Amino acid sequence: MSYIKNLEFNYESFQLRIPDLEIKDLGITIVHGVSGSGKSTLFNILLGLLDTSTMHWEFKGNDLAKLKPSGRNIAVVFQELGLFPHMTGVQNIQFAADARGMSKEKYKKRLRE
Repeated sequence: MSYIKNLEFNYESFQLRIPDLEIKDLGITIVHGVSGSGKSTLFNILLGLLDTSTMHWEFKGNDLAKLKPSGRNIAVVFQELGLFPHMTGVQNIQFAADARGMSKEKYKKRLRE
């Protein structure tokens, strides 16, 4: 089971507030809502791409909210192809390699390929 508590995010006039959210380990969890309701914002927060200092996310005894994005062991396929805008192309590739625990030697070899 995964428990999210006190997720609060404010950006200009947009506010996302989720006091409690429980995600079961088995099955499928669906997040739905109209355009602009905060679905993408929620996932960007869970991935660690957006910061919220109030959130606690308990999973298997760990607070995932305290981990860097690469330490959360979460994968996502974005609707649009894109890179992290604050990183170079090589840094984007290195981020993915680090998240997968790839050695520097293997990463550099794959990058050359």
